[in-house]
Amino acid sequence: DAVIDSSVISGKTTVLTAPNDDPQTLYIIKFNKNDHCGIYTFFTENQNTTITGNRDDMPHWTVKGCPSMDILMAHHEESMKLYEEPIMAAYMELEEAGLAGDTVKFAEINDQIQLLIKEYFNHEADFIRNHADSYLGHYMLDDMKEDLDFELVKELASGLSNESVYRKNVQKFIENGG
Repeated sequence: DAVIDSSVISGKTTVLTAPNDDPQTLYIIKFNKNDHCGIYTFFTENQNTTITGNRDDMPHWTVKGCPSMDILMAHHEESMKLYEEPIMAAYMELEEAGLAGDTVKFAEINDQIQLLIKEYFNHEADFIRNHADSYLGHYMLDDMKEDLDFELVKELASGLSNESVYRKNVQKFIENGG
């Protein structure tokens, strides 16, 4: 990981330049070098790319100018709506049930959460399967390899086509036994 460019934001706009010709390069915007929460990742495919959004609301940023990011962002938005937001809401209900001492409701909500998590991982695995020939599928598997069941990682990796740095990372992970 190397710092490619930095900028001081004055007003509402800044420009960053990355002299890199690999379309698979994952870029990271970090608001200050010690900030581990304020991180945003994106691809550009060597095209002028515009990122718009509020620093305090990164999940809702928009990226224009990169077709692969359109695919990734649409998938991310779908995952947020179908799984991540309901899971977070269920965790809030779980906490309330725990504080109220309602063990029956706590168990019911916990079962719902586990089902949503399973469905979420299936949804992500389907995205990887459907993008096995794209670095997006490779990137997603690399990003999730430690969260998914090891046998599923091996199955998904066996379906990847083409080469990428992400595929190499996954292969190394498999060779090391997870």
